[in-house]
Amino acid sequence: MLGGWEAVVALEFLLVFSVALLLSLASTPALIRIGHQFHFLDLPDSRENTDSLTGPRKIHAHAIPRIGGIGILVGFFLSTYIWDGFDHFGGVLAASFGLFVLGLIDDLRPLSAWLRLLVQIACASFAVFSSGLSLQVLALTPDVYFPIPSLLGFCLSVFVVVGAINAINLIDGLDGLAGGIVFIGVALLSYTHFLITRDYQVLGMVSFPIMGALLGFLKFNTHPASIFMGDGGSSWLGFMVGILMLVTLNKTVVEGSLLSSADILALDAAPAVPITSIILCLGIPVFDTFLVILGRLKRKQNPLKPDRNHFHHHLLRLGLNHSQSVVAIYFIALVSGVAGIATIAFPVYDLWWTPWFAIFFVPFVMITVSKTGGEVLTSLLKTRSDLHRDKRVGPKLKLILRYWEGLNRYTIYALIGITPFFAGVPPKPLGYAAIYAASMIFITLFLPSRKMDFLQHLMITFGACILLVVININYLNIHIFGKSYSLHNIYNSAYIALFVSTMLHMLITFRKNYLRVSPTDFLLVTVPLLILLVPEPWNSEYRLGTISMRGLILFMGMRTLVKRQGSVLRRIKKVLLVALVFVVAVSIFELRLKFIG
Repeated sequence: MLGGWEAVVALEFLLVFSVALLLSLASTPALIRIGHQFHFLDLPDSRENTDSLTGPRKIHAHAIPRIGGIGILVGFFLSTYIWDGFDHFGGVLAASFGLFVLGLIDDLRPLSAWLRLLVQIACASFAVFSSGLSLQVLALTPDVYFPIPSLLGFCLSVFVVVGAINAINLIDGLDGLAGGIVFIGVALLSYTHFLITRDYQVLGMVSFPIMGALLGFLKFNTHPASIFMGDGGSSWLGFMVGILMLVTLNKTVVEGSLLSSADILALDAAPAVPITSIILCLGIPVFDTFLVILGRLKRKQNPLKPDRNHFHHHLLRLGLNHSQSVVAIYFIALVSGVAGIATIAFPVYDLWWTPWFAIFFVPFVMITVSKTGGEVLTSLLKTRSDLHRDKRVGPKLKLILRYWEGLNRYTIYALIGITPFFAGVPPKPLGYAAIYAASMIFITLFLPSRKMDFLQHLMITFGACILLVVININYLNIHIFGKSYSLHNIYNSAYIALFVSTMLHMLITFRKNYLRVSPTDFLLVTVPLLILLVPEPWNSEYRLGTISMRGLILFMGMRTLVKRQGSVLRRIKKVLLVALVFVVAVSIFELRLKFIG
């Protein structure tokens, strides 16, 4: 239960978020009309030479207003005023507004790239100096860090902000892409800062206003977009994300915090925030900018000259459509961010290596995608087709693949169906949750599958998560021939086997629709990742890391089967329904099975 002051803070969070959201929602339609009336439009490029790296970059085919950043700022500044953010971050907000004006001018009348860079450096320098955000230490892991000289710390801080500005500006190439990436980055950075400091101020004066304003804007900016944020909006968002990165790295507690003096002094003993963790919270824009500039330099081109060599362009060339490319990048951004902050979120597990692994693995994935053109996929499909047509190999291969797919399918049925029978006695709250999930899944049995795809998978995800929590409540052992075996070890081994089998089956039976990413796919993978972000002590008590791992494997295998055979979805729902009903019977109606010898 929330205490008195905590309840007030929660209400203030809701207020600033709602004000930012509603103001952004209300002002953006007016900006769309103004943009068309006064011709503040982003015109499409010529469609010639679209395969060239230096050819037309813009994806849209019609003129679209590019002043949406005004709506984001309206929502942000008015909601920040409610929180009295002007009193604490005045220098930062003033510098951010000046940078936005520069971007807005550039939207209406293009400016020199070098002039924009100089103004960015000036605004970032003023913000860092006025707010005391110069870096003092640089951490490689939570326990390995070293102090840096004041001048170097100041220059590095300015570089972080300017780098964030340009990274967000460069990633803004598809409808909803920059806004969604910033939303994910702000959420991850804010969560990390709160875990370290337990300070509400930054959440109220920066994080929730930005996220609320972005959510309102994204309603009009998702594909097909009716308005763009423009360079003004993307530069401002990049600036604010850069400031939030410094706030998190410095473990900054804003004046007026509700923390006690003892809590503030205890921050010196708190674990350091690794620079790798912060980079990964904005991983896709940072890596994309680095790889694009590196590519331009290798081709002996101006590093500031735009081209069609960004990560989202490679996804489009790979065969994904506009929306699928955006959702795929959202997913990679979320995964890299979670990997980055895992070492802070779960200090008990000593995950110092996860950010370092991710900071090399994510660029590797991006480079691999950039080297894999649509012709590679066509070649793979042709090779597989030739094997199937071979009279000697084809029939045997088809038979093996059919039985292999059946093995994966029945493994999933077993992992879902057997779970409640070996879970012991779950607590009654889980039983009531199982009643709700079972009721909703039962209703979806009578809904048209294609039209209600998202709702059905939402209910399946909810029901599966309940079962995964149920099996983790109690540690059970199985006694065979006088020896005791941990049920959880056997259970985890089955999940690992399913993961390996599913991945190999996907590679051998590759289909182009495996690359088609829908909002449903994003949901199925996002839920297990969000489970990782639940703080202590709940994470350790319910062993949520294990649940997350099992959930990712289960949903990946389930979705792969559904993409190959849609009828599998209905069978999965029936198995889930039986399992959930058994949980209800055991937890609420106290069903007990006793073996009498």
